[in-house]
Amino acid sequence: MTIKEVEEKVGIKKTNIRFYEEAGLLKPERSKENNYRIYSQADVDILEKIKFLRSLGIPVEDIRRLEQEKISFKELMDQHVQKLQKEKEEKEKSIDICQELSRSDQTFFNLNPAVVCAEDIWQVKGGDVMRTDRIRQISKLQEKDKKIVDFIETISAVFLGLSIVLMGSGYRWPVWVTIGAAAVMIGAHVVRCRIRSKIHGLQK
Repeated sequence: MTIKEVEEKVGIKKTNIRFYEEAGLLKPERSKENNYRIYSQADVDILEKIKFLRSLGIPVEDIRRLEQEKISFKELMDQHVQKLQKEKEEKEKSIDICQELSRSDQTFFNLNPAVVCAEDIWQVKGGDVMRTDRIRQISKLQEKDKKIVDFIETISAVFLGLSIVLMGSGYRWPVWVTIGAAAVMIGAHVVRCRIRSKIHGLQK
């Protein structure tokens, strides 16, 4: 199956599938003809499991630990239940404060965070908020990175295919075409290196 067929069958976007590949959860084979990824039913089954566990809020890193048998299923579920209980308590506290603010005569300009213990909330949830913002930034950068990878793979496949056709006909690419294609590929790799550097910086 192609990645598009898997995307339609499982209901997971291509960018997410590629992300799971980078995370080591998925290892599709490559076509010997064009080096494209070829997905098996086993890959689809793994994606279905990932989709289910992610819907429960299980982090990708924990799914990888589970797949590598570095943690038992029971242990992971127990840890996740504790995490969800903590999040539930934090949300209930946030709900209470929001209800209190709703009953008061507050605006953005006269809001006094000290009155509603905002600092306590930030100490509890601030790290998660900042982490969520970083994850969103990383996700956007990873999406750009995947587009560049797709572009490089497409250009490589087209250039290779046309080269084979031309060689069979006794023709060769003009030098300027080869140089131009190489320049485009180098430029794409440079942009990708910059994006990967930004992702690495956000992941620290």
